[in-house]
Formats: sequence, structure tokens, C-alpha cells
Amino acid sequence: MQAAAPPGGTASRDADPCNGVVTCSGGVCTSSGGPGTFDGGAITVRGNVLTVSGGFAPSGSIAASTTDDVALVLDAGGNAVYASTLAHPASDPLWLRSRPPVLFKYKDRTGGAGGLTLLQMKQHGAAYALKAKGRNDALRSLQGGSIDAKLVVGKECWVASVPCVKKGKALRCR
Repeated sequence: MQAAAPPGGTASRDADPCNGVVTCSGGVCTSSGGPGTFDGGAITVRGNVLTVSGGFAPSGSIAASTTDDVALVLDAGGNAVYASTLAHPASDPLWLRSRPPVLFKYKDRTGGAGGLTLLQMKQHGAAYALKAKGRNDALRSLQGGSIDAKLVVGKECWVASVPCVKKGKALRCR
């Protein structure tokens, strides 16, 4: 990984939270930490419709509906087939907030954010269950193999590589 070298021994984050913490020494920068594991539970694709369920455990509290950007990205064979980013302010009426904040829910029937129609993160102890639905015509190209899923919330990242099989008209990844 190439990065602008901060002073020797300085640790910092670059723009991609999936790279972890970057430490530079003698003009050479390396990353450590990296992403956490996204439990990809189930990913189903029917035509251009996507359904994702799974779980992740943040290292601290998250504020998805107020300050933390949220991104969901799916790659197949190194090609992005789905990407949606929610960079909404606290005033966005499409976010439902619970008190205390154990449920973060975004709902947009139009799919205005990269095709995302539903994103729900519900807290269970220190972890969260994720449910997402979306649409994207690039999903129609999927035939099997595996999908690499990436979830980013604020400055934290979780990834999973999930094997997929075609069953009838649906692609199921578990």
C-alpha cells in the first residue's frame, strides 16, 4: 500500500477504514488491524433484487442515523455489482430512530441511494444484526462463484467472502 508518509512511527488512518491503521517508518507505510468479520448470513439475488442478512460487532458505539456514513458494497470476481452509500445528516426523514438507539432503520422505496430500499441494523448485546434490500441491474449478471461483501459504518469496516450457488431463478450465497 502506498501512502503519504507521516513522521516515523506515526499511526494514522487513510480514507478507507478497511485498511486499518497505517504506520510509517523510514518512509515505508504498512497497515495493520484491517477489517472485522461480517457474518454474511445470507445474500440472495433474484433478477435485479438483492436481500442481505448478517451480523457485525463494532468496537464501540455507532451512530448510523445521525453522524456515521454507511456503505454496503458487493463485488463478484473483482467487479462491483452493487454499491450504496448513505451519507445522510441527522435530519434525514428516511431514518427511523429508536430510544435508546438499539435500532437504526433507513427506508426509501425509491432506492435513491444506489438502489438501497431498506437498511436495518438492530443491536443484540455488543453486536448488530443487519438486514438490507436493494435493486441494481448489474446484479442480473451474477451466475455463481462467490460474492465479496463489505459493510462500512463510520470509521469501521467488516468484510466477508460468501460462496454462491444458482437455485432456480435465484442466486443464494451463504
